[in-house]
Amino acid sequence: AAHLGVEVGLIKPRSTDQRNRKIPASPRKAVLNRDDHCCVRCGQKSDLTIDHIFPFSRGGGHEIENLRVLCKSCNERKSDTLF
Repeated sequence: AAHLGVEVGLIKPRSTDQRNRKIPASPRKAVLNRDDHCCVRCGQKSDLTIDHIFPFSRGGGHEIENLRVLCKSCNERKSDTLF
């Protein structure tokens, strides 16, 4: 995870009451700005999605440290794997 600029210890599991998969607008905007509106894997600037580094399906939350920008293609290849 170091190559992604994320320390795994900073990512906290989400609480059981946070079941909404939809990422709120404020973190989405912050992540897009931080990642310069481009995919952090391939650099593409279109068809972008916000990805959970530690997958939502495995307990990852919507904290900015656990989110990154991926294009749809890179996000689909990642699926629910870690990092």
